[in-house]
Amino acid sequence: RFDEYELRLYEAPPSDPVATFGDLLAARFTPLDTPSRGDRVLTLNLWWDVLDAPTLDYSYGLHLRPVDAGTISQQDAALVSTDGVPTSGGRPGPYPVHTQIAFTVPTGLEPGDYGLWLTVYHFQDAPGGLGVSGVSVPQQDTFIQVGTITIGGG
Repeated sequence: RFDEYELRLYEAPPSDPVATFGDLLAARFTPLDTPSRGDRVLTLNLWWDVLDAPTLDYSYGLHLRPVDAGTISQQDAALVSTDGVPTSGGRPGPYPVHTQIAFTVPTGLEPGDYGLWLTVYHFQDAPGGLGVSGVSVPQQDTFIQVGTITIGGG
């Protein structure tokens, strides 16, 4: 007899990587969860194929940018798996590493379209990130676009 149940939802990673960072990590992601009206938190699910064992612990930068301007909001943190393993603990293998990132959209944004851009870097190399190759999504320098959000008027 069980008094409690635990329910877990497992989501399979997309089949193809969209970009490779520094010949170390190949990124896959699912479309951004659409927040409900009034909710400002977006969830980005990333999967990383470890191509070569990283010797450093990398961080990610997630930047919100309007179409015609620079970054207006950003979030930076250690790039770790959902079970807390840093990138230096990653090893090449058949299963991608999952990372889930919650990004809070700032209040007071002008109506319009905004891109959400991802980079991977080591703190000693900031502000530049790891080189990006094999890109199948929009790219700007060392950033790949992982989503677009639209802020409505009124």
